[in-house]
Amino acid sequence: MSGSAQAGPFSNPTGRVALYIRCVGAGDVVVEIVGAAAVTQACQADADDPGSRNTLDVWATDDIVITGSAESTALWTAAVTSIPSS
Repeated sequence: MSGSAQAGPFSNPTGRVALYIRCVGAGDVVVEIVGAAAVTQACQADADDPGSRNTLDVWATDDIVITGSAESTALWTAAVTSIPSS
């Protein structure tokens, strides 16, 4: 994606999610789990950079909505997965 985007709602059955972010280009990407947490990450100039995984404890029984934004010249992606209860 480039610029701003929103995805969801998604169910959050365990209350914990892992957030994977990758951004190629200049500037920062900001990804938010609306109402719970936000992550700001520098975009990478190297297209081969694997990105990062951020494990967040999101204690929410409501569905999850994700928003993100970056410079219009940067390409970014985010993936959210539920972390199983231990």
